[in-house]
Amino acid sequence: MNSREDYIGAIESALAQNSYAQQFYFPPTSEREKMNCRLAREIGYGLESWRAQGWGDLYSRIIVRNSLDSIGVAIDSANFGAHIQLGMRMAQESCP
Repeated sequence: MNSREDYIGAIESALAQNSYAQQFYFPPTSEREKMNCRLAREIGYGLESWRAQGWGDLYSRIIVRNSLDSIGVAIDSANFGAHIQLGMRMAQESCP
């Protein structure tokens, strides 16, 4: 990916166009929060290359857009941000 925006756009597109990805990360079950945390860590892992650009708009673009329903979102923005940061640290530790 050439830019952070390309990376996030690809994630948004995959979630919007792929029903399996949508169901996997946003299941209508008690697994929702766990999967939202996993998605945040995976996004953070990929965002490590663009860490200086931040991640502030991702919560609304990814979580709210894909999981806001009668149940509500399964993860709050602070917890989402913490898992983004954890994913970024995991990426830093895995690359020398």
